[in-house]
Amino acid sequence: MLKGTRAHACLFGSYPEKESKMDYGMIGKIEKSKRYAEERERFQFKNFELTFEGDNNPHRITFEDGLFQCDCEFFMSHQRCGHTMALEILLKDMIPVMVDA
Repeated sequence: MLKGTRAHACLFGSYPEKESKMDYGMIGKIEKSKRYAEERERFQFKNFELTFEGDNNPHRITFEDGLFQCDCEFFMSHQRCGHTMALEILLKDMIPVMVDA
């Protein structure tokens, strides 16, 4: 959802006063979306790619088949880094739990 859209305005309360009339169906959907957002276990990420703005450089991170990859030097030698661990925390209950052997 893009900032500045009607849906964003409805969810985040920045709807212009002259257009503040909203139908009850939309009100119900907004309430439902807020409940869904609190039920993190409903979301299961499978594959994605993102850019993590690190302190020194941006880093490319991918998540595929339950595994993270990061292009930082630390990840290359440890298979884990601060960038991927931050995502594990952020996405808790929304990505498969990897068990170390």
